[in-house]
Amino acid sequence: MIAAIPLVWRLGAGAALALLILAAVALWRQSLINDGWDRALQKVEKQNGQAVDAARRVQRSVDECYDIGGLWSQITGQCSR
Repeated sequence: MIAAIPLVWRLGAGAALALLILAAVALWRQSLINDGWDRALQKVEKQNGQAVDAARRVQRSVDECYDIGGLWSQITGQCSR
C-alpha cells in the first residue's frame, strides 16, 4: 500500500511535517521570549513605582523641613535649623 504512493508525495509529506514541526518550535520559542519580555516590564514598573514612592517621601521631608524654618542639606539629606 505504501509502496503505491509515489516517492514525490512521500517527500512532500515529510517536508510538510518538517515545516509543521519547525513552525511549532518557532511559536514555542516566541512565547518564551514574550514571557521574558513581560516579566522584565513588570520588574521595571515595580522599580519605577518604588523610586516614585521614595522621591515623594524625600520631597515631603524637604517640605516639612522648610515649613519649620529649617535648611535642607542635599549633601547629608537632613534638615538643620
